Amino acid sequence: MKSADGFAQAYNAQALVDVESQLIVGNFVTQQSNDFGQFAPALEVLKSLPAALGVPQFLLAGTGYYSERT
Repeated sequence: MKSADGFAQAYNAQALVDVESQLIVGNFVTQQSNDFGQFAPALEVLKSLPAALGVPQFLLAGTGYYSERT
């Protein structure tokens, strides 16, 4: 991962959390140094969740996830 000191052997962990229960329902790890463009991978994780969790009614994401490609 690119850092201020060059290249760092690091990862960027993402968590998908249910707003009401505050439980982590999904996660994934990337080597991208920021969250830009991580909206599409987060949606893929949501699609793979068990049906017993129900269908999400809303999706909240920080502005750092924004990408015109997704």
